[in-house]
Amino acid sequence: MKMFRLPRIISVGILSTISVSYHHNITIITKCEEDVQDKDYNTNKGDSERRQNGRFNRFANQCGTNKTISIYRTPSHLKLINTLIAQSEQLADGRYEGKNGVACRLIVGMKGIGKTTLLNTFATTVCPILFPTIIPVYITCRHDSESDDANRICDNSVWDTIVKALQQRGILELDEVISLPNIKARNDMIIKKLQQHGKYVFLIVDHIDDLYRVSPTDTSSTIARNSLGDLAWLGNQCSGRFGVILCGSSASSPLLITCHANREEFPMLHGAPNLNYQKYPTWRIPSIRLNDFNSFKPYLRCREMEEIPDSFCRLIAFSTNPTPRNINKLKESISNADSMWTIDRDDISIGGKFLNNLEAELKRKNKEIIEMLCDKISGKVILQNVMSQPWEEHFQPLEWDEVLKVWKATLEEENDMLKSFEDLQHMLYKLFDRDELVFDQIYQGAPLHVYPSRLCQIFQSSELPSIEAIKTCINQELGKREG
Repeated sequence: MKMFRLPRIISVGILSTISVSYHHNITIITKCEEDVQDKDYNTNKGDSERRQNGRFNRFANQCGTNKTISIYRTPSHLKLINTLIAQSEQLADGRYEGKNGVACRLIVGMKGIGKTTLLNTFATTVCPILFPTIIPVYITCRHDSESDDANRICDNSVWDTIVKALQQRGILELDEVISLPNIKARNDMIIKKLQQHGKYVFLIVDHIDDLYRVSPTDTSSTIARNSLGDLAWLGNQCSGRFGVILCGSSASSPLLITCHANREEFPMLHGAPNLNYQKYPTWRIPSIRLNDFNSFKPYLRCREMEEIPDSFCRLIAFSTNPTPRNINKLKESISNADSMWTIDRDDISIGGKFLNNLEAELKRKNKEIIEMLCDKISGKVILQNVMSQPWEEHFQPLEWDEVLKVWKATLEEENDMLKSFEDLQHMLYKLFDRDELVFDQIYQGAPLHVYPSRLCQIFQSSELPSIEAIKTCINQELGKREG
């Protein structure tokens, strides 16, 4: 069954600025390092909702004062901001001193939700004001970073970037590090200098999954490998002078930490150190789900305190994965004649067929929604029904045992029964990274529930209204919001 595909960039947005399980040939991993430490900070530390809101307000107020970015009170932003402020508080209070494996974290969240913007803003604007004893160091692992002044890992290793930041602040002399005989002497001297000045380093390494995508033959491979060694050392040290946040968008990020991800996709895993899941426990940022309007409604506002009707949320979630990045592309995509298209997966590998089968199973499970939104005679989706009917209250994602059954059926279609759980896991994670699927939680390497990124995925192309009709409807609603 061919499914109508709206592009990942149809992507709908409004703001012009960021203002029984099948076990045959599948062995379930009983100990999956990526999730043993996948705990919620608030539960572990006893943080109250009042404290979380206080941290959020401190961050938002500082951004407002400096007129940097708009902050949204969504589950995704709240979690990320709370993590940054809480770890900074612990670091500045000296609570990491003498403790091993508590000062480092891996943050994982779907792409396009604003992680990079928040992390960079925290490092450059918020942290220096709220925590004057902390020296924030932001590094991106992306070669094509949009910021001209961003520290790129392709230019300098993690440790060289830290040394440069300390030299700029007068904590290190230019030639002090060069004269030291070995790495241990260098590290000991830097810790001593931080202690003498009463300073701490909060390192933020963004797009960590891109670091593992560097080819061993690339010119920057030596820097990448040295940087992984630096991160391994930072995870083991207990001076209390360093805090580390690694951030990734790939669902495979926790597997990268333990060197268990697919090595074809992440070639730097060859010879990479195991950063240890206990030293870099995973904190997951809540995903934006198509039936959870609170997770994306604030991104749709054109004006502060504007009430966004559920009808508009339904139209957006039907058409696109409503991340901030997609939402901010609305004006340009809605006026572009080529901004929507279909994708034919007939000639695609098992991944495409697996996705088609997942979408078909989602359609079967959500038959009630199909009947609710489609014309009884023509079978086509009626956009007015999409906006007026509360389909979000009836939507049912796939549970893990259902995903396994679809995987089994796909393998049987391909006459291939040798695929392992790791192959299934890798395929699901890749579909997540491609913005085709959304997970809510991960347990022992497997998502508890699987969602399509947008509702239109569960319909056949013949059942959908024309592209122009969808664009016109969205444009009308945008006019109401902006008018």
